[in-house]
Amino acid sequence: MAFGGENAESYYDDGLTASKKGELQKAIECFERAIRLDSTYAVAYHQLGKCYMRLGQAQRAVDILMQVVRKRPNLGPARLDLGIALLAAGNTRSARREFEQLYGLDPANTRALLGLAQCSFNDGDWATALIQARNALSGGGSNFSALYLAGRAAKLAGDEVTAQECLTSAERVLQKSIEIQPDQPESHFLRGEVCFVRNELASALEHYR
Repeated sequence: MAFGGENAESYYDDGLTASKKGELQKAIECFERAIRLDSTYAVAYHQLGKCYMRLGQAQRAVDILMQVVRKRPNLGPARLDLGIALLAAGNTRSARREFEQLYGLDPANTRALLGLAQCSFNDGDWATALIQARNALSGGGSNFSALYLAGRAAKLAGDEVTAQECLTSAERVLQKSIEIQPDQPESHFLRGEVCFVRNELASALEHYR
């Protein structure tokens, strides 16, 4: 039984707590229980899809998040996560459609714009990807994902100056994260990715290790 009682809301709350702790299988069980108790509980479906994304099961996440978006087409966070899941599943065209619809509903949504930038990057349109990533940076401030994508796109577009500026800024963001949480592996891995793009292979290997 859920901590707050045998109802959908309590299982949903327990699922959120487990998800934040990284206990994804327990979170999935809680969200599924919430859905069995209330099949219209869209946010439980949404969180269930996010759990499967974190487990690397992109297509399963897509199937679940599509149900949420069909039932709640104006639920922006679910549409954003659906676009991200579609990208992870290798379906760039459908992902672009979701990001475009979300951006149309909310032009201030910089994560939707960054999603469009990733779609352009996947399609090999480096110049457009760079413009969209920089626009996302202008609207949402410096963040690693946008800086890294802009740096990669600029490098492939032949704009070495912009590439180095963006990659250096991305590295600064990671360094701050490493200083706060030195034992978190993700930041070290991402710093290795930045070095790899710069062709600094020895440094990349050090960070990967």
